[in-house]
Amino acid sequence: MTAKEYLEQARQIRQEIVLLNEQIQTIYSEVTSYHSIQLDDSGASHLNYREDKTAEKVAEILDLTDEMNDRLKILYAKEIEIRKRVLDLKDPQEREVLNLRYLTPHPKKTFAPLGWCEIGSRMNYTKQGVIKLHARALKHFSESF
Repeated sequence: MTAKEYLEQARQIRQEIVLLNEQIQTIYSEVTSYHSIQLDDSGASHLNYREDKTAEKVAEILDLTDEMNDRLKILYAKEIEIRKRVLDLKDPQEREVLNLRYLTPHPKKTFAPLGWCEIGSRMNYTKQGVIKLHARALKHFSESF
């Protein structure tokens, strides 16, 4: 795996974290909908059937959310590992360019990287200057593997 591929995992991790959290919220909202009491045409309650279905659904959801939370822990640990490795770079500009390119979310596109012009603007570099800095940062980062 190249240094660039390793760093690009951060964006993929962020995307998976967001999607998992959205799925967990959706699941929790489904559970709450199972708590309503249903009446048939005669006005009789189907509470026992609903309670059985609710218990079944809650058990499934608990298992699923446990699995999802375990995955989230792994993803957060990997993201922290990537961030620590970037922080280990000696040159502050190299740390910043890698941080901005791979670890900082785009303000408008959650899963997209910041563009070269945006990074250059934040760092007071030209687009070409930031691309050269990035190449040097990747070289030094790959040496730290």
